Amino acid sequence: MTSDPAPWWPGWNAKSAFRAALVVVSLAVLGFAVWADRDRLEPLRAVSLWQLAAVLLLTAFAHWLNALEFWLLYRRLGVAIGTVENWLLFTAGQLLNHLPAQVGTLYRFRYLKVVHDTDFATASSGYAANLVITLASTGAVGFGATVWGGSGGDGATTLMLAFGAMVALSVALVLVPLPVGGQTDGGRIRRFVVTASRGWAEVRSDPRTAGAVALLELTKYLVAAWRMQLAFGWLGFDESFAFFLVLAPVAGITSFVGITPAALGFRELGVSGAAVALGRPLEEGLLGATVDRAALFAVSITLGGVGLAYTSRRLRNVAETTGDDVADPKFDPTVSSGAGEPRDARQPRA
Repeated sequence: MTSDPAPWWPGWNAKSAFRAALVVVSLAVLGFAVWADRDRLEPLRAVSLWQLAAVLLLTAFAHWLNALEFWLLYRRLGVAIGTVENWLLFTAGQLLNHLPAQVGTLYRFRYLKVVHDTDFATASSGYAANLVITLASTGAVGFGATVWGGSGGDGATTLMLAFGAMVALSVALVLVPLPVGGQTDGGRIRRFVVTASRGWAEVRSDPRTAGAVALLELTKYLVAAWRMQLAFGWLGFDESFAFFLVLAPVAGITSFVGITPAALGFRELGVSGAAVALGRPLEEGLLGATVDRAALFAVSITLGGVGLAYTSRRLRNVAETTGDDVADPKFDPTVSSGAGEPRDARQPRA
């Protein structure tokens, strides 16, 4: 009998317990702040179905753009994953990332390993490449938007310095030398470092792919800014598009590197902090970010549920076909035997 196709739940330890506690505290503080200003949520009763649908569709479109970024990077690294399949995998990961310990990201890595025989190091290098491009795009968009029209507050200079630091960090990460030479034997850690470095070098040596990903990231921020302008507008938050083009990158980067599951509380704090820096009251930023979070969560539940149903079923089918027992303690996710070729293509079901 084939056991479960891959251990993707990392288990419960002190670190995950701390993060869970952090989520509870963050949600409690956020809930208290929203409850204290609950009267200001009254305008939400007047939101029409068309307005709600517009925000939800923009949210889903931003998810699609984000998934396309990873698809381009995976394809550059030799992972033969389809566009729709990747989108479903991305939405499943987004949903599962609401659990502690980055479960959604681990699930995506597990799926790529079992279904597409992509080792952990290669998948991680694609994730790292996306992080570097996200840092550069976030810094460039945020800095430009702050200069363009969102610089009404006393904290605008601080925001520009923060955005500029992101660009500088991304440039440093691009220029840093990587240990792409050497053998992949000699231990799991060395194998991971060399393999990940080779994948990252492959991505950064292809400016066409990197440019396409950056363009998708820019488009995603434009869409996100529009969505936030609509969602905040429901509460009477009237600001220019440039203002929200500052908030959108802040929301994006805090979501990417959030220390809580799905950046719960952390994202809202970042958005409200940016709003304060641009001259708006803290409570307005918190309320608007909470409404925007509700739209994100609704889309994550809907699309993520579909994505999880599809990917988990395919994960089981491929594991049964290949006879892999990756729950075995000897299973090594840093080893790949097929250079990214889909396993179910190489070993069809009997």
